[in-house]
Amino acid sequence: MGHPVCEGSCFRGWRSDSSNKGGDVERYLPVKSTDFREHMARAVNFIVNYLGTLRDRPLGTEKEPGFLYKKLPREAPQHPETFGTIMDEFETKLVPNLAHW
Repeated sequence: MGHPVCEGSCFRGWRSDSSNKGGDVERYLPVKSTDFREHMARAVNFIVNYLGTLRDRPLGTEKEPGFLYKKLPREAPQHPETFGTIMDEFETKLVPNLAHW
């Protein structure tokens, strides 16, 4: 069983020996290195901003337990979602409903 994004073909044919040096390794990866760099930059920026504003965030939450659970889909998506979509939902749905302590 392979990676769901590439349906098992992400690393097919990839060789770790010297014959692949300087070769087109990226075609076997589930995400382009430039996209991965952008995704990780967004994640790091979120973490830095979050930690920098932690003292300004409410210690607790006024939401009842299970509030967010009721808003989440009951099943996983049938197809992979983009990193941007995942981060958007994380930042707008999850983080505002956390207890920041």
